[in-house]
Amino acid sequence: MESLHIVKPKKVGNIANIYFMTSHNNYMPKRGRPTKRNLIQTSIVDALMAYNTPANSSAIRRDISKKLGQNISWNTIQKYLNELVQIEKVQKISTVHSKTEGKEGLTLYQIKK
Repeated sequence: MESLHIVKPKKVGNIANIYFMTSHNNYMPKRGRPTKRNLIQTSIVDALMAYNTPANSSAIRRDISKKLGQNISWNTIQKYLNELVQIEKVQKISTVHSKTEGKEGLTLYQIKK
């Protein structure tokens, strides 16, 4: 049985080193920044954990944009929220519309318990 060999990354400036598994079961460092998907999904989870109550996508977008220092679009937040709902990390709560019966109202999100 082959033992796994982990290669320690060399520090190169402020470039993050990320491990990835090669086809021959060795972990090799991959330099570069984390993917936008990873960055925003972890930011969404962090933002939802900070809330005591469920939050809507606009409030989450506002918090993440402020935290990252860049304007993140509502569509981007919605896309990654839907992915987190599909992998069951986040729970989607649909409220009833306040004025029209049979219509969906505000959609809120919270960490799945």
